[in-house]
Amino acid sequence: MLLLTTRSLTDSRLVREVTSALGDRCVGKFSAISAHSPREAVDRRRRGSRARSTRTTCCAVGGGSVVDATKTMQIALWRGVRDVDERCRRWRQSGGTAPLTPLDG
Repeated sequence: MLLLTTRSLTDSRLVREVTSALGDRCVGKFSAISAHSPREAVDRRRRGSRARSTRTTCCAVGGGSVVDATKTMQIALWRGVRDVDERCRRWRQSGGTAPLTPLDG
């Protein structure tokens, strides 16, 4: 499990307790999520994280921006997205309806 949060919460008691509760299941912590979940933060996590497996689960600790970024990262992991810019180009070229195969389950 990859724990995602903000810089302001990264050393908080809540994050420490969640990390402790996860134990060995926690593969890392990413705390560079800022307001409005910028694509750059999602891409930086993708490039720098050990959580590249489609089986990795992401866990959000924080508000709306962290939750939105976590959902985006989880979908990218599930779909094996490696190049966010290329995915965006394909989406724009298709008129915003890039074909996606359904996720199992």
